[in-house]
Amino acid sequence: MGYKKIDEVELIDNNGLSVKLRLNSRWSENQAEWTPICWRTVRPISGTNRQRYKLGDGSFWHITVDLAIELMELALHKGLLDTRYDDKYDRLGGGNFTYSEYSLKNNMKEFLEICLPGEEKKWPQDTIFLIAEEPKGYWRKVMIASKQKNKVTFRSLTRCSSYRLKVKLANNTDWDLDNSMMDCDTAVMRKFYSSLKTYVI
Repeated sequence: MGYKKIDEVELIDNNGLSVKLRLNSRWSENQAEWTPICWRTVRPISGTNRQRYKLGDGSFWHITVDLAIELMELALHKGLLDTRYDDKYDRLGGGNFTYSEYSLKNNMKEFLEICLPGEEKKWPQDTIFLIAEEPKGYWRKVMIASKQKNKVTFRSLTRCSSYRLKVKLANNTDWDLDNSMMDCDTAVMRKFYSSLKTYVI
């Protein structure tokens, strides 16, 4: 597996930390090249690249809703989310993502399938979440957002038994958390943006 940066946009969060949306070219042996868009940030104090989504203290990565929207708009205006970068899933035999959008207030069962043990208690009733599932059903890309908390997070889930960087989720689901910072199809990021923008209006 290899990858290289195509371009990126960057802002500084309320803690003075760099947050980026980076468009990468990725490839692996015997598979067609694809171009995911990736969230990147750094660790507090050390300033080193943050590789893990969930840290040892139980905290998981999140940013403010307004910062996420601003970064996604910068990426849109710079062309990083252009349709020419959309994944054709040739390596999976083709297909498209399916999208499901929910509210925590009305869909606790579905929320428990995407959250860490006890995490449901940390999100208020105004929380929404969007699940994008890849064509073969082994990966999900998830956005969780709350206007009340001004907080949004983006995570990947997997059913892939051979994947190593996994964390168990709640509710005995067969999905596991991918404990790396999320990357996703540019089409998925555009959907996250439009849903989040509509939510805050």
